[in-house]
Parts: sequence; structure tokens; C-alpha cells
Amino acid sequence: MIRAQLDHFRAPLVLGALGAGLLHAYVTGQVGTLLHPLLQPWVLAGAVGLLAAALLHLLLAPAPEFRPAPELALLAKRLGRDTLVVAALLGGLALAPRDFSSLALANRQGADPALLLPQTADAKPPEWKADATGAIPVETTDLALAAEHADTTAALEGHVVRLHGQLAPVPGQAGAFQVVRFLMFCCAADAQPVAVRVRGEAPAAVRPMGWVEVSGPVHFVLGAEGKMEPVLTLQAAQSIPAPADKFLY
Repeated sequence: MIRAQLDHFRAPLVLGALGAGLLHAYVTGQVGTLLHPLLQPWVLAGAVGLLAAALLHLLLAPAPEFRPAPELALLAKRLGRDTLVVAALLGGLALAPRDFSSLALANRQGADPALLLPQTADAKPPEWKADATGAIPVETTDLALAAEHADTTAALEGHVVRLHGQLAPVPGQAGAFQVVRFLMFCCAADAQPVAVRVRGEAPAAVRPMGWVEVSGPVHFVLGAEGKMEPVLTLQAAQSIPAPADKFLY
């Protein structure tokens, strides 16, 4: 009888555990570090579907006494298989990093930002407007795209801009650092860094890959590969909390 009861509750326990894990990842916002916003509602839908399936199984499946109990060896095999399925999902969610490390940045650098960002045939530069602080708020992707077009380069050259991202050192360069944002297309697995080099000393209060806001005039210079790249001359920097949306899309 005990074996029959265990087998009866095996399926709803597995479905419920998987659904609860997905629901927890969605409610706590963890899914925001793993998936593009357009895909996140499917996580909620999957969680609700799994929990509903678990409930329906409990309500509609035949009671244990009406089914023959499986052999102990077969039941142990089934329980072991189900445990591995649940452990794989819940373990993956528990161990998934909440942020990218400097190692991830080093492994993913090298792609040309111009190939990652959407291109447009409209040559008219956007109307960059300064805010109340006198700086133009931009993203690292804005500056990477601006470096690809003469009109946008001229529109921003020498203007004070403000951007935020994760702080990373520039290999082999003292007195400079990078502000990095990761650009996500589908999920964390395909996220690629888009960085802007900053001339100036990195603030001591910000650890590597910590979040920082910087401002200063931006200049577009010829890079090592013969392409224009944005370089910000640091005027001010401060540590900031990680934003709700850590990725650019």
C-alpha cells in the first residue's frame, strides 16, 4: 500500500516542484537575468500549467488502492529518474548567476558591436538632448552605433554624456576602465558585451563588474583596428545599485 501511495503521488510531486521552481524564478525576477522580456511570460505560463497539471492529477487520477503497486525496484528507478529531473531544474535556477563576472566578460569580448546592433538606412542623426544636469543620457549601444556613422559622430563629438553599466578594467591600460552593458537577443547564453572606454581612474568604491554611473565629454577616436570608437573623458563617477533591467535588448 505504501508503494502504491508513493507511485500515486510521484507525478504530481514532480509537476508541482517544477512549476513551483519556475513560478519562484518569475516572481523573484530571477528570470529577468536569464531570458529576453518577450520570453518571460512563457515561464509564468509554464509554471501555471505545471501546477494545474499537478492539481488535476491529484483530483482525477485513480486512488492508490485501485491500482496494483509496482515492484520496489521499478518504483525506486522511477523516483530516481524524477529526482534527477527536478534537481536539474531547481539546481540550475539556484546556481544561475545573478550577474555576469569578469570571466564571462573576457570570454565574450571580441565581437564587433556594429554587427550586433540593428542598422538603419536613415542617415539623419537622432536629436540628442541634455537633461537637467547638462549631460546627454545615453547607453553604451548608442555610442557604439554613433561611432559607425559620421553624422551621429559629429552630433555627439565633445558633448558631455552620462551612461551607466558594469565597471571593468582595460587590459594593459592604466588610468582607464570600461563601462559595459550586455546586449541580449534571446537569453543569457547569447548576451554579448558592448563597452565604452573611459579615460580616468576607476572609482575605488566600485569593485570590478560593479555598477557605476559616469559622465564626461565623449570623443570618437581611431581604434587599433582602424575603426572609430567612443572614448569618454571622466568628469564624475559614482557607484549605483544594479538596475532592474541588467541587459540591453
